[in-house]
Amino acid sequence: MKRQIVTLMGGLMGGLMGGLMGGLMLLAGVGCGSNNTTADMSVEMGVPDMAMAQPDMATDPRIARGTYLVNNVGLCAFCHTPANPDGTRDQTRAFSGVDCLVDIVPDSVDPMHLQGCISSAHLTPDDATGLKSWPDQNILDVFGKGVDKNGKNLSWVMPWWLFHNMSMDDKLSVIAFLRSLPPVSHKQMDAQPPWNMMPSATAIDESEIPQPSASFTGDKASALRGRYLAAETGLCLDCHTPDAVLPMGPPPDGGMMAGDMGAPPPPWKRPIDLTMPLAGGRHFTNDQLGLPHPPYPVDIWTANLTPDKTGLMGWSQTDIINAFTKGVSKDKSGVCAATHGNNISPYAGLLPQDQMDIANYVMSLPPIANMRPMDCMGPPWP
Repeated sequence: MKRQIVTLMGGLMGGLMGGLMGGLMLLAGVGCGSNNTTADMSVEMGVPDMAMAQPDMATDPRIARGTYLVNNVGLCAFCHTPANPDGTRDQTRAFSGVDCLVDIVPDSVDPMHLQGCISSAHLTPDDATGLKSWPDQNILDVFGKGVDKNGKNLSWVMPWWLFHNMSMDDKLSVIAFLRSLPPVSHKQMDAQPPWNMMPSATAIDESEIPQPSASFTGDKASALRGRYLAAETGLCLDCHTPDAVLPMGPPPDGGMMAGDMGAPPPPWKRPIDLTMPLAGGRHFTNDQLGLPHPPYPVDIWTANLTPDKTGLMGWSQTDIINAFTKGVSKDKSGVCAATHGNNISPYAGLLPQDQMDIANYVMSLPPIANMRPMDCMGPPWP
């Protein structure tokens, strides 16, 4: 059954970041390595193609790294693997894509189900329906340029505009993991209007990502590593930054107008407001996050992660780590996130050093005042 999503938004809830990044999302692998390489170097380096390789996960460190990035950091399965009724993922169809992951046109407007659907991409190396025939360079273009194998623009829902900052080593590790998956046969639904006519989006430059504040007295090297995880290739920045206030009117390179029925916000702009990075207040519905109502409310706004009094002022490193790995807030209430605790908790598998790095980065941010419209609390922590 199609998931009804009426609000016009994108991005993926990512645990202090978790959520929904469907669309024509091809890869959401993220990592914690160095960030001194960009995807554009792939052409200059002559990236080797691994399409025919059959590496052994037990002996190939690149696959091991990619497994960690995809399953514990990037949360690719959240959007690319069909869900079971309890919210867990169907491992018999792992990474084979989800039909109509997002539907922005309600059935009351579109009873024939002809508009508004976008499906997540099939990522397994199936010959007929998956990525087996895709050269590595085409997959890298998804990260770096936001285009598919045929040069077609991807939806802004796939945050390639953020992932293009991922290091080349981590991108190749994700590809190695995808090549190692067992193939699953599944032809996903084609994108419906307006998703099938997307103009290009605008990538986030690395310089736009907040640096640790000069007043931060903690471990700045750790905070910089956390910056890579949380904002340069991770999903905290995407989900915990307010929705952008976007202009109306036609995009510069064609496509639907922002005010047209079913049209998403103009994709030549990013869907987030980078004047308030990580200040929270991005809106999702419980359905988008896969959270039952009740006990969760229908409308959920992400938390302000900056150390302002409207955010995480007074939170310790342990408090922050508990929130994104266990789903428990400082006051012992549950947090409104599908991937923090609950029945799926990929962040619990983050390496201890990565957990500390993310927490240090959050603590190092310049404070930004941004009171959420309402304070969402999940079920009490046992």
